Amino acid sequence: MKKDRLLKIVGIGSIVLALIAVPALTFAKSAPAPSEAEALSAAPVRASVPNLVATPMIVPLDSNSQVILAGSGFEPGHEIGVFIRDPRYGALSDLRGLVDPEPLVNEQGSWASVWLLDRYVSRGYFTEGLYQIWVADENGVALASAPLGLVDVTKPREEWPAWAQVAIPDTAE
Repeated sequence: MKKDRLLKIVGIGSIVLALIAVPALTFAKSAPAPSEAEALSAAPVRASVPNLVATPMIVPLDSNSQVILAGSGFEPGHEIGVFIRDPRYGALSDLRGLVDPEPLVNEQGSWASVWLLDRYVSRGYFTEGLYQIWVADENGVALASAPLGLVDVTKPREEWPAWAQVAIPDTAE
């Protein structure tokens, strides 16, 4: 009997609490959502991450081809190096002397250069394949990379790698 009475009291107490809490929650004012500007200004500031773009990403292996290399998010005033990793040997080749202008990071942390493939293709330094372009700081620490595909367009289109067939439009159509 004591147990039944205790359950009734606990049950009644729960109902009373629910009756008090529900209206209080229903009518409680919620804080207004911050505006977009307030949310952005309250967001933690992160250092920018360097990035690199090589365009076009798939290039005909031809002495007239050129690749635009551009980066942003770099530390202004820092010296950078630009390298290409040869998939045949895994070796890095320095491109700084091959690009124009020399890659110099501006006050906004950006830079751009053009690499004309010219004599390096005709001498066989580069062959068809997928390469990686790397940017490193003055200590040799890799900061950013971008893929670059070179395709031998003198071969019949059917013999090109699938990635090149998709990336370079068929002009015969």
